[in-house]
Amino acid sequence: MKKLTVLFASLMLLASTSVFAQSKGQIWLDGNIHFNSYSGEAGGVDKLGNSAFGINVSGNYMLDKNWSVGLGLGFESTSRDVNIGPDYTDKTSMFTVTLQGHYFMKLNKVITWTPRAYAYIGFGSENDESPMVFGGTKDEYDLSEMGLMIEPLNFQFNVSKNFALTAACDLATFGYTHTKTTLNKVDDTDNNLTFKCGSWSENLGNLGLRFGFRLFF
Repeated sequence: MKKLTVLFASLMLLASTSVFAQSKGQIWLDGNIHFNSYSGEAGGVDKLGNSAFGINVSGNYMLDKNWSVGLGLGFESTSRDVNIGPDYTDKTSMFTVTLQGHYFMKLNKVITWTPRAYAYIGFGSENDESPMVFGGTKDEYDLSEMGLMIEPLNFQFNVSKNFALTAACDLATFGYTHTKTTLNKVDDTDNNLTFKCGSWSENLGNLGLRFGFRLFF
């Protein structure tokens, strides 16, 4: 226990005394992962289940000490089960490419505010399955999506001169998304202006929390 206490105190001292500053021409890597799941009832009758997983990595370049641009790759998957008697299942998977920009404002020696603006495009599939009792149908859609978003709540916790931990939240994220699904050459499109006061729905309540790291060279 004493060893853990000493280790924690040492890390905090390192973070509080390290001089963390970005500079023009600096390259840094960013990675984050998120996972959430939910199960419950709608109207006290139907069982609902929803889970989501995502992973993203990016390379970034400092334009000056406050601004950076970067390119990222990601993968997202979701699964939704609705039990109305037998189960219905809705699953999606998508690969994304993201062009992003960060602004860095140092709040103190440890915490830096790093709001992000990003544009992305994604391609994947959506599978809707009905139970055998209703004919056992399975529809597989081609799925594509693009969007432009602004994410104000993005923070960096400086651990050392070259390494930082990150935390981001969808609360107050806003922007535009365009989604298209295609089945048997028939397209269905959806356009949304979005302001997320948390990503709440009756199936899945969450704030879109994401944790990650940054490595500066």
